[in-house]
Amino acid sequence: MIADFIHGPGTLVAKERGAVAAQTIIKALEQVGAEINRQHRLTSEGTDISLTLYTARELERYIRGEKTTIVSRRSAEVYYRVLRAGIEQLPQLERDLDG
Repeated sequence: MIADFIHGPGTLVAKERGAVAAQTIIKALEQVGAEINRQHRLTSEGTDISLTLYTARELERYIRGEKTTIVSRRSAEVYYRVLRAGIEQLPQLERDLDG
């Protein structure tokens, strides 16, 4: 849904769905960060999750039309790729912390 907003014409529906998707991702990442802190006595800032969370927050601001470090659709695409890569690395982060 975030990609739909970035790649699409930016319709109101895409904007609303993209913002909801971003909020959902942010909440999930915050929960993962809290779990990391509880189980491993680390803060999420001390792990790779901090970049992923920052990226999700910036994308949410971009979708909502708020002030953000994302200055263009092309930049938003890069942030989106970073977000996807960060999410894909979460299982490995868990294995690293457990190992």
